[in-house]
Amino acid sequence: MVGYSVATAHTHIYVLDRLVLSAGPGRENSSHRHFGAILVCAPDAPMTVAAREAPVATQAALIAPSAWHRVDCRNSRAATLLIGPDHPWFCYVKPLLDGKPIVPLDLGKLANAPIPWDALFDGTVACDAARESARQVLQAFGGVSVAPHRLDERIEAVLQLLREDLARTPRIAELSQRSGLSAFTLMRRFKRELGVRIGEYVLWRRLMAALALVDGRSTIAEIALRTGFYDQAHLTRTVRRMVELAPSLINDFNQTRVHVCGEVTRDC
Repeated sequence: MVGYSVATAHTHIYVLDRLVLSAGPGRENSSHRHFGAILVCAPDAPMTVAAREAPVATQAALIAPSAWHRVDCRNSRAATLLIGPDHPWFCYVKPLLDGKPIVPLDLGKLANAPIPWDALFDGTVACDAARESARQVLQAFGGVSVAPHRLDERIEAVLQLLREDLARTPRIAELSQRSGLSAFTLMRRFKRELGVRIGEYVLWRRLMAALALVDGRSTIAEIALRTGFYDQAHLTRTVRRMVELAPSLINDFNQTRVHVCGEVTRDC
């Protein structure tokens, strides 16, 4: 992966449901946070990653869910993997975080991974290859050297209920009954297990559904209505906060190409 020099015109976003893999030109962003973990690689030159402490220069980094951060990657292209905290592959990164907001990683660990980087940056890779590339990246950094993270079965039951009716705002009393936990214990345990609050998780899932509808033809307002957001402004605020991009940019196929892939996962 190190040594790329070919310019990339588009940002390619592969939506894998609870996983989002993007590859494209690097840039500088303002302080923001995601409701999933972020693994970002800068193949051409070190980037600067900063939380609330001093900036770190690195070519790969893992950023915790909900951690405020900013990235300056203007000197390199960027490959970024957004991992939903409810995804089975989150087990690769949860132990690595160890309570830290940012963990620098060794890019050299990807040297022998069979990842089609050229095709990812060109947007010509098939969905199966994109999904396998995501798994290879996570396994290379986490792999079998860390103990896997398993979700509490009661939290899994709540997640299933939230997935069944994405557009409806969940009632804590109903979720509490489904899990067998008191409302207070449920909210505390959900945050501890996934790193996000229940309301944040619902927005995350709606955003994933919205990304899957991006086709360059549907309006942002139409996508917002179909995925449970109050209106276009609500979706716009959520996208800016979670992925630090404007929906109009994501939906502009002159700058960004969205590749929608189905969900096929294997546990760790």
